[in-house]
Amino acid sequence: MIFIFGSNFTNYDFANRIMERSKHCGFKSQVALAACMVQSNGKDDEQGNLVESKRKAISNWEKGSAYPSLSDFVLLCKILDCD
Repeated sequence: MIFIFGSNFTNYDFANRIMERSKHCGFKSQVALAACMVQSNGKDDEQGNLVESKRKAISNWEKGSAYPSLSDFVLLCKILDCD
């Protein structure tokens, strides 16, 4: 079991752990991870906008300038197979 948070947690640690787990789970880009996080609704335009919006959020998480919402965090843990 892998933990994203630790006892001496910093923004830098969180950002690095997201990047490490993403690579470990086979995501080659932020877009691939974002696409996995966004549920398909059948409309290509809306889907593309949602994926791009999520990609920007992931970029901010990986830079350590923002944290995911609780729902995104739970989904991220499921996708990246960690707690």
